[in-house]
Order: sequence, then C-alpha cells, then structure tokens
Amino acid sequence: MSEKKKRNSKARKPFKPSAVAVWIALEIIIAAAVAVAALIRNVYGESIDQKREYTIPTEETTSLGIEDIELPTDLIADSDSAGDVAVGDIYDMAYSDEVLAKLPDMDTKQKVCALLMTSPESLCNKTNVTIAGDVFKEAYTNNPVAGLYFTDSNFTSEADGMKMLATVRGWSRDISGMNILIGYNGEIHDPLGQSDIGINLYATHPDDANAAELSESASENKMIPAWFISPDEVTEGEDGLRIVATDDVESIIQAINDGRKYIYLTGDIYGVSDALISSFDEGTLTPEALDSAAGYALSVRETLTQLRPEDEERTPPEEETPPKEENKTEGKKKTEQKKMTPEEEAAAALAALQKQAEEAMKAATKQAEEAAKAAAAQQE
Repeated sequence: MSEKKKRNSKARKPFKPSAVAVWIALEIIIAAAVAVAALIRNVYGESIDQKREYTIPTEETTSLGIEDIELPTDLIADSDSAGDVAVGDIYDMAYSDEVLAKLPDMDTKQKVCALLMTSPESLCNKTNVTIAGDVFKEAYTNNPVAGLYFTDSNFTSEADGMKMLATVRGWSRDISGMNILIGYNGEIHDPLGQSDIGINLYATHPDDANAAELSESASENKMIPAWFISPDEVTEGEDGLRIVATDDVESIIQAINDGRKYIYLTGDIYGVSDALISSFDEGTLTPEALDSAAGYALSVRETLTQLRPEDEERTPPEEETPPKEENKTEGKKKTEQKKMTPEEEAAAALAALQKQAEEAMKAATKQAEEAAKAAAAQQE
C-alpha cells in the first residue's frame, strides 16, 4: 500500500477517548449542573420554598433539625452550627405526644379556631345567650374556639349558668377530648367564687395592684391564670399565658409568624377567623407558624383538662321549687271551715235532713203533677 493510502486509512479510524478523559468530562458536567442549580436557587429560591410542604413533628420527634423542616430564612435565629438549628429557636414544637398527634388531623379552620376566644353572643350571632341549645351547639361544633368569655347576662341563675357551662364543656370534650377555656367578666371578682360556678380561666392585667396575688389564688383553685393585654402592650420575654384582645388581623398574623404564643380574644369571631384562613391560603401566614401557635393553645387546654377533670367539677345546686299556689276557691273554703261543737254538729245534721226532705217533697209533687196532666190528656 502506498504511503498516501496509509495516511487516509489512519484518518478514517474513530476516536476512542480514554477512561480518564470520560471521568474528567463527567466532573465538568456535574460541576456545571451544580452551579446552574445554585443560580436558580438564588434567583427563584422564594418560589421554590413556597412549593415545599411542611410536615409537623411525629410522635417520635419533638425537636427537628433544619434538614427536616423548611423555615423562612429571614426568621432563622443565629446559630453557631448552621446545619443543626433546632425548630424551637423559632417555632417551638416541644409539645406532648397527645398534642402532636392532634395537629395532623386538624384542618386550617380548626387550627385557627384553636387560637381564638370570643363571647357566646358573637359565636351564635345573638344579642344574648342564656342556654346551651341547638343553635349554640351547632355554632361551637363548626367553630371549635379555644375558649368563651361569659358575663352576668348569660346567667339567669347560678344553677342554670352552671348547667350551661357543664354542657359546653361536654361539647368540647366530645370534639377534641379537651376542656374549653371559660373566662368571665362580671360581679364575682374572687377566683374561688368564679371557680365554684365553673369558670376555669382567671385573667387579670399585669398592672393591677394585686395581680400576682389573684393569679396565685387562681392556681390554687385549679384555674388557668392569664395576663389580659392589648396588642400595644406586647413585650419580649413574657411568661405565662397571654390573652390579647384584638380584632386586628394583621397584628395577629405578625405575632403568629414571629413565633409568639398567645390566645386572641375577639368580638368578631367570623371576620377574624375567615381573614386568618385566607392569609394562610395566600401564604402570608406560614404553616409551621400556625402549627406552633395552635400546638401551644392545645397544650394550655391539655393542662386545664388535667387540672379540672369533669368528674371533679362542682355540680349545679338544685333550685328550690316554689310552693304550689292554692286554688283561691279551695283556699277560701279552707279558711271558712272551723271546728263545731256537738250541738252545732247536731243542728247542722238536722238542717241537712230537713233540706233533703224538702227536696224529696218537691220531687214527689212534681211527679204527681206530671202524672195528673198525663191522665187528663188521655181522657180528652
């Protein structure tokens, strides 16, 4: 074969890369893919995070690492070990197994309602509620709030009021297995008096002169003591149950997302709850924040349930039945009756016989007259 043909033959042979070359090429491709993924993450990271689902802790886990849960990056606390940030630093989920087991079965509305307290009137859309009837039961069943605040207008009597509270507690236990927070704003100011009629939440303002003493007395009488505050009184480093009275949805959302542990008293239960549900659906209210807040509220009620078992609640007193009113005629006859002497009794008996004889004579005379008329008619 000529030299020219040999060169052409060599030129047509296919290229066979070595194994080292292939490995180097793969590393270059992988590195490029990682760089592209990082770029996408930096540019579109927010939308990607929003698509990720949040899973609450299981019964076996009460403290999760950052690798187990997606948290908003702007809320993650500073930590020396960025790869091992406890959920408790932001959204504490160190609750009991019973509480953690309830959360996965609750829908958004139930979790929102678990954070709210309101009045029976707001819940039932009534001007005054004095009985735990069908309307009340349906409203509570559809909106299982954390608690209800009662006033003296709800109590037509102590016994009826206690029966109403016992009925509401029964509804709560049937729905959630937990007691419901029952607050009170009325004329009974001492914790013992409130506890005796079935009130289990004693809230006082931190600035009250005897607030600490009242809270201690409430605890001794198996009530949940709480601080009753407004949104502008919220401070850092708070201890104990805080009940924030507000209808401001934005402030509630902010507090929940900030990981604050409150229960909110509202006079507009449906407006507030609907707005919170909408904010959750829109992504404004984060799932992990709502779970943490709802878990706290459930933990308070779990403590209350252990503190006040239903069989240890004081039973309503039996109301005295007023004496039956006598018939006026019978009462008059009884008043007129008096004890007679033997002579008077004999005279009364003789008068009765004479009256009977006169009536018999009249009847006989009438019969005779009717017989005579009949005989005359026959003769004609």
